[in-house]
Amino acid sequence: MWSTVLHTATLLLSFVALHLYQMLPKPSILQKIGRWYLWLNLIQVLVYFLSVLFFSKIDVYCIPPFALLYGPIAYFVYIALFSEKLSRRTVYYHVMPFVVVALLYIVLLLDFGLRQAFAKVYYIGLSGLMVVSWCIYPIFILAKGTNGNTFSLRLYRIGLLILAMLTLVMLPFVWTETSRKLPNNPYMFNWITLLAMLIGSFLAYMYFFRQLSTAVWPQVSLDQKQPSKDDDDLEINTVTKELSAAHKQLIEAYLGREKRFLDPNFRLDDMARELGLGKSIISQFFQQMYGDGFLKTINSWRVEQACLLLQDESLDCTMQELATRCGFNSRASFYRNFSKERQCSPMEFRENVLHND
Repeated sequence: MWSTVLHTATLLLSFVALHLYQMLPKPSILQKIGRWYLWLNLIQVLVYFLSVLFFSKIDVYCIPPFALLYGPIAYFVYIALFSEKLSRRTVYYHVMPFVVVALLYIVLLLDFGLRQAFAKVYYIGLSGLMVVSWCIYPIFILAKGTNGNTFSLRLYRIGLLILAMLTLVMLPFVWTETSRKLPNNPYMFNWITLLAMLIGSFLAYMYFFRQLSTAVWPQVSLDQKQPSKDDDDLEINTVTKELSAAHKQLIEAYLGREKRFLDPNFRLDDMARELGLGKSIISQFFQQMYGDGFLKTINSWRVEQACLLLQDESLDCTMQELATRCGFNSRASFYRNFSKERQCSPMEFRENVLHND
């Protein structure tokens, strides 16, 4: 009873989320991955209802291996968020375990004798592979880092956390069944997979709803309205007099002639030393001319430089290389400042620009 209710809820959520996807103007690769996930959920629900209606006598241990795709899908989302592109080779490589197990599943469905002999062995192997996949992918992704504070990244972290929690719930049962070689609770696998489907469908719905609402009602960044202060600009609090015309001319000429801010090691001290001016004078210049402190202003320029490069279709570098090229000393700093300025990740910005051209 409850299984049917949850499958129906997953079906409805997936249909609504797919409807939101169809309303998006030009879907990005990240949004297309979300669509693939929703179609996967619909297929799983369809298989469930078919099994209830027509294959109720099939061994309960003969379970479809769709759960093996959740780890790869999480990794594909990571690539879409933090890398340049998702290649077909990468997709083939990561879905291959699912393809192999799916072929075994089909063989068991078609051959009653094999199903009677190997259904429990198949179940133990499948549940073990699922736990391994659900452990390895989140650990690998978290080790590489998911820096940033956009809505998409927050949803993504929630999804990874839920996947890890479901794995922790599943692990004791898999360990017990593997050691005894006698599975005694085959429905645990189904319930955990069903929870992953339902929660994943809800997260996909939230993501597409936010993307659609942003496209229809663009948000205004509060960070652009309210200048913030940083540690390098504390001296400006004690400086109130107007800058001299000579100082303004000297600093403007320096900024127009040099792009030292693209050097990750560039600091306020460096600029003050090269111009022979006090740091308070330079800080005051940035406050008066740009309405922000030194560090926030040059980070804004660095983000603008990154935006120019991200709009180039021929761009061929990693996000770490792009961060360094634009003057950031780490990918974390790059993503943090980019999300503040643009309200999206660098890859989301690139996907939106290239798809809108």
